[in-house]
Amino acid sequence: MFQSRSKSLMTSALLVAVMGLTACGAKKEVGPEGAGGPNSGREQVPSISGTEGDMDYGNPMDPDDGQATIGPAPYYPPKDPKQDPNYPGQNPNQGQGPGQQVPYPPKYPDYPNQGAGNPNQGNPNQGQGPGQGPGQGPKDQPQMIEDYVSTDFSNIDSDAYGKKATGAANSEGLLYTSSAPDDVIGYFRARNKQVGAGQQQANVNLASSVVKVSLKKYSDDDAIVRIELAEGNRLAAYEFASPLGGSLAAAQPVQRPGLGGRNLLSASLKCLDLDGNCETVLLRMQTQQGAGIAVANVVLRQSIADIYFELPAREDQSENPEFKRLRRYLVNSAEGKVNGENIKQVVMNSFETVNGRSGVEVEVRMRDNNYIGMSGPLLAKQVGTRVNIPYALKRVEEEDSMDLVNSSDVDYKLANSLADVRLVNNNGLGQLRLQLTMRKVSGYKQDKVNLVVIRRIKPLIPADDSILQ
Repeated sequence: MFQSRSKSLMTSALLVAVMGLTACGAKKEVGPEGAGGPNSGREQVPSISGTEGDMDYGNPMDPDDGQATIGPAPYYPPKDPKQDPNYPGQNPNQGQGPGQQVPYPPKYPDYPNQGAGNPNQGNPNQGQGPGQGPGQGPKDQPQMIEDYVSTDFSNIDSDAYGKKATGAANSEGLLYTSSAPDDVIGYFRARNKQVGAGQQQANVNLASSVVKVSLKKYSDDDAIVRIELAEGNRLAAYEFASPLGGSLAAAQPVQRPGLGGRNLLSASLKCLDLDGNCETVLLRMQTQQGAGIAVANVVLRQSIADIYFELPAREDQSENPEFKRLRRYLVNSAEGKVNGENIKQVVMNSFETVNGRSGVEVEVRMRDNNYIGMSGPLLAKQVGTRVNIPYALKRVEEEDSMDLVNSSDVDYKLANSLADVRLVNNNGLGQLRLQLTMRKVSGYKQDKVNLVVIRRIKPLIPADDSILQ
């Protein structure tokens, strides 16, 4: 899985402010446009490896050793075009062959044919290219990146595969990105471009107001989704309870003090994992805007992740006991030692709003209940993977706790020894480099540790109109 390499740590750059949100135009498109919480059952063991100066720690896990390893390769469309759901005539959003009809559209206002009097009548606001007939969908249907290897940690420094962008940027011009190489975000971006300008703007306005979305699972079949929207100069929170399954299911609003705002919001959820699990979930929300309905789509991912750590050379390390303790946890984990001072689980939770913000929470849980939680926006430059985004250290809330049932048992010694966490690389495809800086301890320099966090990618259902069924 990982290959050896030596790497010096990066130094801090200038602070980049993370405020505001603007819709991306064509000039902000980057590269080709276009997996969830721990599974129930046996423990998901992360793969931990790393480097310390010229010394490498850890080896790839043996896929036959009975423990969880790096997940399966991403879903790629079949090589046989007749089996490819994106082949003309197979997908109702692709060009149709002679005599074929576009299936009658569901009643969603971002559907390219919505409002048509019959299944074959296209949207009059839809631009038609040469040779295109009425009722055809996006001709630039996004595809998977077939030669991208999600388990290769060196891709954190590579811009060769482009980025999966949500379609929005912050006030500094940094792009909000996805955290996986699939094409779900790209599919919904292309879909929204097929409606009239007024409907497009209404959809983008709703997407732009989404500040944060989180999903809490209370069983394999039930969850509560929390949506935070910017409404004028206040932040309004909405919660919906919903079953989780392979069909788009309406969620029921949760009524309790402190929830709600001026939007009459409705929501639906659907699991997107090909294996039927719910580590990747589509949230589709609607609200009234003027005389019409605005729609926004959010992809929620709760995945096991793996870590490649980067420590400075031994001669460059301080004798700070807090740094030595963090180093001990990392090296113990890479060497396979199970003594309490090692990593038990790494979880990567993200939300990705189509034409809006995206953000991530990375949780590193130790066997002795030490916990390091880090959260912030998923941002990247148009070119390259280097960024400098401050991240927050987060605590475990009672409802966040998955296997740490009682949040009062969580130990924050490791987290409390950190002065700063920031995102320093984002490849826009599910790999993040987080730089951890130790707090100031008298007589010692502030050592830095890099963690390359790699989402385990799962195959998803195809991103076509069936995703809305």
